[in-house]
Amino acid sequence: MPNEILTIADRLMIRWTAVIAISGIVAAIIFGLQLAEMKSGSADTHDLAAEAKSSADSAKTIAEKAGLQAAATNTLAEEAKRQADYMKQLAERTLAQVNAANKLAEASRRQAATAQSALALSAEFDRPWMGMLGISVAPDITDGKESTVTLTIINSGRRPAHIFNFHLMSNVFDKFPVKPPFFITQGSGVPSQSIILPGQNIGTQMIPNPLNPILAQSVNSGRLTFYVYGSVEYEDIGTRNRHTTKFCQFYIPAQKKFGYCPEYNGAT
Repeated sequence: MPNEILTIADRLMIRWTAVIAISGIVAAIIFGLQLAEMKSGSADTHDLAAEAKSSADSAKTIAEKAGLQAAATNTLAEEAKRQADYMKQLAERTLAQVNAANKLAEASRRQAATAQSALALSAEFDRPWMGMLGISVAPDITDGKESTVTLTIINSGRRPAHIFNFHLMSNVFDKFPVKPPFFITQGSGVPSQSIILPGQNIGTQMIPNPLNPILAQSVNSGRLTFYVYGSVEYEDIGTRNRHTTKFCQFYIPAQKKFGYCPEYNGAT
């Protein structure tokens, strides 16, 4: 009986030993598989690490290239800024030169205008001036006799005058008109053309119709006024500018002489 039990024990031991052995073998197999897997995983990790390093190196290279490009871009930007600053300075200098040229041109224009004005003033200063020297009427117009009216004009300027129109007229008005007539009624108009030198005078005469007693009485009473008037048109020999002198005198019965009219006396 004990032998049988031992045998059973031995069998159990053998079985357990077999189980343990099998378990060891399985464990060894499992360990081997795990080890292989770990080795494979290590290889994969190594490969991933290598790939990551390669990617990092590529990224570094790209970053370095980007840095170089950025530096080149900064250099170009700085150069463009320097060129822009230079162009701005050049434009400012050009504008300053243009302004200076404009100021010089304006100064030259003013100088030319001043010189032209001075020349014009000089020419005007040296121009001929035709003016009335005097009027005489003899005998007295109120005597009822035929009278002779004599007008004398003089060139008081510095250049000769070419006279191309010279009119003398007499008439009776209650008020001197703005545009007095120059028709021949009482005397003769005297157109003339001649050259009058500086300081030279020229005279002309006219014989108006005698005043009838009624007109003579009206003039003596002051209700009407006897006028002698005229104009001389002449040309400046030096400049060819044309000028006109108008003159007018009226009879003063109380003094039996002539005085200057407040109108129609002037020169251009």
